[in-house]
Order: sequence, then structure tokens, then C-alpha cells
Amino acid sequence: MKKRIWLLVYAVGVCALWELAVRLTHVPRYIIPTPSEIASEFATHPVLLLNSAWVTFGETITGFALGTLVGVTLALLIASSPAAEAVIMPTVLTIQSVPKVAVAPLFLVWFGLGFTSKLVLVSTTAFFPVLLSTLAGLTGVEADMIDLIRGMNGTRFHVFRKVRVPFSIPYIFNGMKIAVPLAMIGAVVAEFISSERGLGNLILLTSQNLQTSLNFASLVVIALLSTLIFKLVVYAECIVLHFMPTSPKA
Repeated sequence: MKKRIWLLVYAVGVCALWELAVRLTHVPRYIIPTPSEIASEFATHPVLLLNSAWVTFGETITGFALGTLVGVTLALLIASSPAAEAVIMPTVLTIQSVPKVAVAPLFLVWFGLGFTSKLVLVSTTAFFPVLLSTLAGLTGVEADMIDLIRGMNGTRFHVFRKVRVPFSIPYIFNGMKIAVPLAMIGAVVAEFISSERGLGNLILLTSQNLQTSLNFASLVVIALLSTLIFKLVVYAECIVLHFMPTSPKA
């Protein structure tokens, strides 16, 4: 509660200083609007912001889920086979070295202008931190724990199921937390390029029309959506770890 109070005081203080600075310096509103003008956009365009937020949220959460699934699957393959590691890791690193903005037009050519191209862009943006974190958990198990299972006639599958996978679960959630803002960035970039709806498209239109206050309002909604998804991941982590009390935390 004390942290929340300090956070509220900090936010109010920043907004007050922002409002005062803009009014005293007479900065044109199309360059930097005041917080009160940004807040008024939520009352003026609630339906527009809500509909745009819903579109972006759907793209982000779906791509994030797919990226998480791909990241965990690839990490399991890499940890289970040196041959898979030799093939997958160079491929993944090559893909990650290419800016997603540069390949987004290719996704439009390959997958069209619909939801599929956005899903692919978001998932490819989000999966890498999940892959690395999961791999760190799978390969970070102490040798004594593995020797204990093998000393009890445990197979390689038993080591994976009883030791590596439970140990990696906190790492998976850490990777998911890192991937949340990346997934949101991927969704907004995809909407910049190939969408007539969503917060990315709204930001593009408001920038062209110098509707800076509505542009800032869209940015606030994006930040709120990212925070919401992050909190959902944290809540899911608490539930999962509650039923796995012996799982070490990363």
C-alpha cells in the first residue's frame, strides 16, 4: 500500500509539473499537449480508443501466446539434443539479427494483409526471450540433482520431467515478462504497416493530422495494456508456483 501511495504521488507530481511547464512556456499544443488535454481525449473519444485497444490487445495476446509456445518448444528441443542445438540456435540468432520492421513488408507478401501477418510478426518478436530464459532453466540444473535421479535408475525422460522442466518453470515466466512489451511493440509496428484498425493505426493517423493529444492518449492506452498483460503473467506465475512449492525461483 505504501508503494502504491508513493507511486500515485509521483504520477500526480509529474503530471502537475508537466501541465505547469507547458502552460508557462506556451509550447504549441500540437507539439506537446498538457495532461489535462490528454485526459479529455478519453472523454471525447472513448469508443474509438476502446475499439482500437481491443484490436491491439487481441493481436498482442494471441501473438504472445504463440511466441511463448514456440520459445518453450525450441528450448526443449535444444536442451534435449546437441544436434538440434547446432541447427536451431544459428537459425534463431540469424532471424533475431534482422530488424522486424525490415521483414514486416515480407510478411505482408507471404501472409497477406489480414490477422495472420500480424500474428507472425508479434510471435517472432516475442519468442526469443522466452527461448533464452527457458533454455537457461533447463540447462541450469545442478549436476547433483541429475545424478540423484540417475542413481535411482531414472531415464533421460525422467530427468527432464522430474528435474529440468520443474526447475525451468520460473525461468519461463521470467522470459514471458520480458516478452510482454516486445509483443506489444510487434503488434503496434504491424498496425503501422498493414492495418486500418488498432492503436498503431490510430497513432499513425493522429500523427499525420497533428492530433497530438489523441496520439498521447493512444500511447497511454498502450502502456496500460502492456501493464495489464504483465500483471496477468505475474498472476499466472503465482498460481502455477503455488502448486509447485518445491520449484526453485529464478
